[in-house]
Amino acid sequence: EWVFYFDNEEVNFEGEFSVGSPIGKHRWFYYDGKLKKEGKYKSGEKHGPWKQYDEFGVLQMVIKYNYGEVIKIDGSKVFLASDAIEEVN
Repeated sequence: EWVFYFDNEEVNFEGEFSVGSPIGKHRWFYYDGKLKKEGKYKSGEKHGPWKQYDEFGVLQMVIKYNYGEVIKIDGSKVFLASDAIEEVN
């Protein structure tokens, strides 16, 4: 596990890497030690829910990934422009 610290000795980041690719749970923190962002990597890609918090520790957003592709933001399904079919007459 990799752990980086701010100059005040609070944890800035913690997460794992394998052969240069991120794996497992990764967490970032604010300078005061409160959680800023957390999520998991699978096969080097963001996978599953990623949570972002404000400086008071209140959950602000959840983005769900499927192997690096955003599929939901705060519970709403995301449709990419490439998924849309437009018929031109």
